[in-house]
Amino acid sequence: MMNRRLRGFARRRALGLVAFAACILIFAALAGVEHYASRDYVPYFSDHKGQLISVEERSDEVGDEHIVRELILRDDRGLVVRAVVKIPRAPSLPRAAIISLGGLQSGARALEYLRDTGDFVVLAMDFPFEGKRSGLSTLEFFRCLPAMRRALLDTPPATMLGVDYLRGLPEVDPNRVWLVGGSLGALVAPAIAATDERIAAVALLFGAGDLRSVVEANFPGPRLVRRPLAWIFSALVSPMEPLKYIGRIASRPVFMLNGSGDPRMPVHCSRLLHDAAGDPKTIRWIDAGHVSIRDVTFRERVLRHFREWLVETGYEPGGGTHTKD
Repeated sequence: MMNRRLRGFARRRALGLVAFAACILIFAALAGVEHYASRDYVPYFSDHKGQLISVEERSDEVGDEHIVRELILRDDRGLVVRAVVKIPRAPSLPRAAIISLGGLQSGARALEYLRDTGDFVVLAMDFPFEGKRSGLSTLEFFRCLPAMRRALLDTPPATMLGVDYLRGLPEVDPNRVWLVGGSLGALVAPAIAATDERIAAVALLFGAGDLRSVVEANFPGPRLVRRPLAWIFSALVSPMEPLKYIGRIASRPVFMLNGSGDPRMPVHCSRLLHDAAGDPKTIRWIDAGHVSIRDVTFRERVLRHFREWLVETGYEPGGGTHTKD
């Protein structure tokens, strides 16, 4: 009888030690993930920015008012970036330039929908991701996660190559290169602008902070499943967390436009980003859902607010630059 009790006690003690060790490992893993998520990646992005070594011009479309050119930019680290540039044909003093970052599927195709780009030189860039971008099965999605994460980390160095390219054009004023991010582009733009001080102003169209909550809002399925998946996925993309970087753009103008009925960028997440931004900042809300660049009416509403902000910050399309009193 005594031996049984001793063996039972030993088993319970062993199980207790195993459970205790498992708890320690879990807490250590959680602490490691939190430390990773809070890490400042600006030094990493700066260190991984290569030198622009070649610009391949694939094709030209020459219109009455603009030249549209497909590009492939390459740096000395092997990064390859696809982009489309639109340059006004009318002679002018060096112009302001815009780098456009849209959603994963729009990218460089954004210029197909933005017919009236005024007096700007516009560079629409693709995310540096070569995999399948839509219609992924669950298994395909998880298989693509490492490549997607790699593409996110490459996006700031890729965008800085775009800045290099624009500043080298005779048509561009190197002190007026602005970054416009929409949807996914608005989530990564704060990290890019915090890293590259050559970007003179930033517009975030339908952006937000707190990636964990944003990811959860975009995952399908019941909340019990969404929460752990959102925690895992948000940890992978945490190097781009907008709340870590938005305040570091301060002293440069920031424009933030959001939709009050946007289910993919929850209102409280957008407000977190607004509150974390420094001055000067302009915040506007429209009664709309998530960004849909293919919708003509929606597109015109967004562009109208964007142009109003440009005037407020001192740029008037076709009229040059004016300094505010």
